Amino acid sequence: KLIHRHWIRSRLTTVTRCMSRRGPLANAIAMRPNSAMQRSASWTVGVGDHAVSAAFDPATTPDASATFVFAHGAGGNMGDRGVLALSAELRKRGLHVVRFNFPYTERNSRRPDPMPLLQDCIVAVEAHARQAVDARRWILGGRSMGGRAASMLVAYGHACDGLLLLAY
Repeated sequence: KLIHRHWIRSRLTTVTRCMSRRGPLANAIAMRPNSAMQRSASWTVGVGDHAVSAAFDPATTPDASATFVFAHGAGGNMGDRGVLALSAELRKRGLHVVRFNFPYTERNSRRPDPMPLLQDCIVAVEAHARQAVDARRWILGGRSMGGRAASMLVAYGHACDGLLLLAY
């Protein structure tokens, strides 16, 4: 447990440092007052022939303007300890968080889907979230494989306001 807490603390220190610097990520999470606090929500999102679970966790501050679309790693899911702990910390720092499962996770498979399907899943969840969530800025990313899929998607030209990669 101590190693796990230390690991999370060290990662959050890095995220906090990145968030406090001037530059693209700092601009991506610039705050503005929201008209009202947003509420948590659970969604089912279609990805081609598949359906995935997603959850929206609003920031715990009333003035959040950025939403982080958080893709889990290959061995995890949207409800694992690390994803939930990082989501909670990011929400305290003023980010809305959208967590979701990939199709292979929904099928209870251990074998990740091909990269194009992982990327399609990120796009579908982001599109659904953009319709449901009031935010000026959109940050894509995730842990390990999820971060890799998000970064490759952006490298291929998908538009977003920032990338947040954890344990990449």
